[in-house]
Amino acid sequence: GRQISQPLNANGAYNLRADISSAFPLKKLQTFINTNTALEYTRDINYFNGQAGNVSNVSIVQSISFNYTYKTMYELSLKSSVIYNGARYSQQKESNIDLFDYFTSLRYSVFLPAGFSIGGNLDYQRNTGRTAGYNLDVTMVNFFVSKSILHNKRGLVKIQCFDLLDRNQATARTSGPDYIEYVQSKVLNRFFLVNFSYFIK
Repeated sequence: GRQISQPLNANGAYNLRADISSAFPLKKLQTFINTNTALEYTRDINYFNGQAGNVSNVSIVQSISFNYTYKTMYELSLKSSVIYNGARYSQQKESNIDLFDYFTSLRYSVFLPAGFSIGGNLDYQRNTGRTAGYNLDVTMVNFFVSKSILHNKRGLVKIQCFDLLDRNQATARTSGPDYIEYVQSKVLNRFFLVNFSYFIK
């Protein structure tokens, strides 16, 4: 069989979006807990086998983050998000879908004597609701060691390791009024990087 697609002018498509952000102070730590809520509703029109229909998409994102710096010794940030995406097809109901994505990221830097610093990040991602083989459950670890050199610390040598656990993956889902597409991409896994920076003051 074959499928023929062509653009048509039609009324009834629209998009609604709302964002809500707030910050809660932690006076003893002199910092804040930040939250963000994003809501989006999209309605599109499609024709399938000559019959008019519609596709409704709902997206809800809830995130919370925390940043903390202790004197000149260390910096810490933590962020977590939950994302929901739902699609409802008035005609092709078998294509209805509910997706949940979970993200958590911990980033830190520790400033040591003699110009040394260590740090990195721990990222966790989990996806549910996709076709088998496209749901991710990945933990990513990056790490670095750096040393300030030269007069007035104008030079910086840094050694970095990306994807220490060798777990990096990439998948994507796109959809339209009459199709759903899953893509799995080849990505760069564990690698090391050495760089030198010179600061002009």
